[in-house]
Amino acid sequence: MTQIPNSTDYELMKAAGELGEKAADAVESGAVKTYKAIETGVVKGYKAIEATVVGTYTKIEDSFVDAFLKQDGETTAEAKARVRGEAKPQEAQTDERD
Repeated sequence: MTQIPNSTDYELMKAAGELGEKAADAVESGAVKTYKAIETGVVKGYKAIEATVVGTYTKIEDSFVDAFLKQDGETTAEAKARVRGEAKPQEAQTDERD
């Protein structure tokens, strides 16, 4: 025959359920902390790689501008601006055609 749970059994099941919920909460909070630590590490690594790549590209770009695009007395920044079309327009040169 089926045994009817008494109040002691019910209290034990309730306590086990509460304990299970606490354990699940502890596992969840531990997982969240772990994922946050992993996320922080990945973001820091990405930013370090990004800074290295951008810095290296800038050095190569500056070297190229110095070697091939810079005109006499012009700084690297001025040459870059000129090539991009950001430089002040020079006065229009007029041809003397009579």
